[in-house]
Amino acid sequence: MINRFSAGFRNEVKIWPLIVTFMMIICFCLGLNYYVMNGENLTASCRANLYDAIENRLTDVVVDISTKGKEVELQYRFLEQEIEQSSIIMRGTLLKLDLDTMTYRLALQSGELLSNIMPPRFPEQMSRLIEYTRAAPGPSPTSIPLNIHVLDMNAVQGNAVIQFQPGNGIWACELN
Repeated sequence: MINRFSAGFRNEVKIWPLIVTFMMIICFCLGLNYYVMNGENLTASCRANLYDAIENRLTDVVVDISTKGKEVELQYRFLEQEIEQSSIIMRGTLLKLDLDTMTYRLALQSGELLSNIMPPRFPEQMSRLIEYTRAAPGPSPTSIPLNIHVLDMNAVQGNAVIQFQPGNGIWACELN
């Protein structure tokens, strides 16, 4: 049998191009991971219609969720006839993203209460949210735990179904 490759050819195979290619692939993967993890991980707008039986009026609630890196902002906006009446803006940190259960574990550290009507009047649901934040135990005396569990997500259609815990509220959201 004739060996087509001479012994000199086998000795001339360089391993450096393979190592350089492998290192470039690793750098690309690390860069992609850095870009994805430091970008806006979750940006969604969720909407619900609430009926206040005491005041006999319909109130819409919009929750805007935005995470960027470890920073989190939730804005609850209370609307009547598409006009914002009041809102709560809560800010905190992303403690962990549990990929197995698709749960964002948050600690909310600060909040801001805004009212666009005089005298300030807050819907019953907003008052309950304020009371919960005052009484909620957290990992530290100045933070409130909140989990956002993604039940279903369709990035192509731009929507998701999420669940807030505690509270177990299930929301249909548009991904931005």
